Amino acid sequence: MTPEQKALLEKSERSIEAAQSLSDQGFHDFAICRGYYAMFYIAEALLDNEGLSFSSHAAVISAFGRYLAHAGKVPMEFHRYLIDAQAQRTLAEYDTNSIKTLVIPARGIFSSNSLSIKPLVSSEISFCRGASTNCRPQALHLWF
Repeated sequence: MTPEQKALLEKSERSIEAAQSLSDQGFHDFAICRGYYAMFYIAEALLDNEGLSFSSHAAVISAFGRYLAHAGKVPMEFHRYLIDAQAQRTLAEYDTNSIKTLVIPARGIFSSNSLSIKPLVSSEISFCRGASTNCRPQALHLWF
C-alpha cells in the first residue's frame, strides 16, 4: 500500500467517525456529506492502486465504474452506491429541506484496509426529506 493510499483510507475512517458523530448530534445533512466522502476516498485509493488518478468527483466515479466495477474487481452495486451517495450528498449539501430521520444499521459489504475487497462492514444511512411524515425513505451506503 502506498503512503497516498494509506492516507486516503485513514481519511475515510475519520470521515466515518465524523459522520457517526454528526448523526448522533442531529446534523444529518452534514453526516451524509461525510459519509459520501468516506466512500469517495476509498474509491480514490482503489483507483490509485490501479495507477489511476483523477481531478474531479465525476471522473473518479466514472473511472470507478469503468476500471473496477465493470472489470469485475469490485461488485457492480458498489458503483451504484457511489453514484447514489454523490446524489444524496448534493441534496444534503444544497437542499434546504430538513432531514427528518437518519438510521445507520451495520451491514456486510467490504473492507479496504489492505486495498483488498473482503466482506466486513457497511453502514446504510436511511433518511426522509421534507416536512411530510409520509416521505419516501432514501438510502446512502457507506463502505468501511
